Amino acid sequence: MKFSFFLTLFCFGAWGILARLIPGYTGEIFAGMIAPLLVGVTTVLIVTHTHNKEPRRVTNLLVKALIAKMVLYGVYIVVIVVILGFDPLAFIVSFAGFFILLHGLEAIYFTKTFRAKQN
Repeated sequence: MKFSFFLTLFCFGAWGILARLIPGYTGEIFAGMIAPLLVGVTTVLIVTHTHNKEPRRVTNLLVKALIAKMVLYGVYIVVIVVILGFDPLAFIVSFAGFFILLHGLEAIYFTKTFRAKQN
């Protein structure tokens, strides 16, 4: 729970700073941040819960989550760029940056959490 709160604060802080530095693309930066954040927080909560209850199910859960994320992100990108008409370059740069950053932080979190529970 603490980690999810940290991710949320971090992302909104980064969005605030970027929106101030690049004021013409506030919506694109937010749209690029919010989906990876929501999916990341949900993933952290579900995987952590599953690991605490049934650790053997984590790998299967992560595979299913990856497939669901690919579909969700594909639909999300189409909606944001094609239907809502956001600037594609600004949105994709924001989305890719937050996506990579959040997945890296999740990997570090899971590695530390799962190793700590093994010892």
